[in-house]
Amino acid sequence: YDLYDQHRGRYNLQRDDIEGDAAVLDKDERESIDVVLENFRASSAHELSAMTHQAGPWLDARRRAGVDDLQRS
Repeated sequence: YDLYDQHRGRYNLQRDDIEGDAAVLDKDERESIDVVLENFRASSAHELSAMTHQAGPWLDARRRAGVDDLQRS
């Protein structure tokens, strides 16, 4: 939540806007980030927001995690 709160309302972030040291990430973490960037870098902030507010992907993730649709996480 802290990261969201820090960047809420900002629609264009630059690499330097995000604090941290990428050198501490392991190979799998870097590969995960690369996949996300490859798939979503062309999406606008509004498109990304709309994607995160769709119920389908969240329901799919809950099913894969074994969480009942009616169960609160």
